[in-house]
Amino acid sequence: MFQYKNPKCFYPNGDGINDTWNIVGLEYDATALVRVFTDMDSRYTKSKGYGTPWDGKYQGKKLPMGAYYYIINTNNNTQTLSGEVTFIY
Repeated sequence: MFQYKNPKCFYPNGDGINDTWNIVGLEYDATALVRVFTDMDSRYTKSKGYGTPWDGKYQGKKLPMGAYYYIINTNNNTQTLSGEVTFIY
């Protein structure tokens, strides 16, 4: 089982520092499925593989800052990671 370094918070304020949710190690797993939700199950992002870290936007528009929930399936769906990520502007 591969261990991923998953930050719990990022700051998409455009200063070039910690502007995206960069999950270190996930870029090497082309099978990774990343989904991000609100607490009401509205999905805000989904990606197969994780070549481009999430920037807190949905369809090009900034989402409200706050806590979002994620489910990540990795290693051909043999490993599941879930939790909360927060972003602040």
